[in-house]
Amino acid sequence: MKPQVSIVILNYNTPELTTACVQSLIAHTAEISYEIIVVENGSKPASREYFEQYLTDLPYVHAVYSENNLGFGWGNNFGYKHAEWDYIFFLNSDTIIWENSIKILYDHYTNLEKTTKVWFLAPRLYYDHELTKKQMFGTKAPTFWDVLLYNIPGLKNIWKKRYDQFRYADRDRDSDKEIGNAGGPAFMCSRKCFDDIGRFDERFFLYMEEFDTAMRLHKKWYHSFFTAKTSIVHLEDQSPKIKRKKLKISLSSMCKFFWKYL
Repeated sequence: MKPQVSIVILNYNTPELTTACVQSLIAHTAEISYEIIVVENGSKPASREYFEQYLTDLPYVHAVYSENNLGFGWGNNFGYKHAEWDYIFFLNSDTIIWENSIKILYDHYTNLEKTTKVWFLAPRLYYDHELTKKQMFGTKAPTFWDVLLYNIPGLKNIWKKRYDQFRYADRDRDSDKEIGNAGGPAFMCSRKCFDDIGRFDERFFLYMEEFDTAMRLHKKWYHSFFTAKTSIVHLEDQSPKIKRKKLKISLSSMCKFFWKYL
């Protein structure tokens, strides 16, 4: 069977977590042909050594290496360049697959494509293995002012109603629906669409890339969807925490975003 989906997983200093994610994919993916591309994005040498030991003999898996960490968008674009198939599933390393999500998402995406110009399809996310706490990650389609309101402290208290309408657009996470935007823990898209929008803007090292992508997508009349047909566990914030550095990166990305769209 010709492989149908390329799964791209970005790793930065979390080799054990990434390997657990890969193993869960292999254990629960069936009735579909796929490949897994692990992007080693300039981590410490121990990460590469770990992958060379634990990923080498796993089926459908190959790792690609960057000597430097050039950011979330660059890393995913780098993985995409090594992908061979027409549908791409971008997946964070801090996720666990517990059911046949790839096949379910692929079937649903290709069915949507028959009548709609589709950008991405995102599954329901849970914070925990017991599947008791659903994660909220979507928003409505962003405008420049919505993004400003979302990211600048204090403004959401002044325009609380507008903020709530934007931020909590995905309160219902128990039914399939169209959504405006979602973060990047897990989503499927087509090669045709990803090439059409110009891939991730690599000027954003981390943060804001989802808003930037959504702004470009809506100009081209693409539609994005959420499905409750399958769920994935997202162990959020498992990467090393360096608060001051993350704040600096976040502020830099915000400045680049507002400069780009002003």
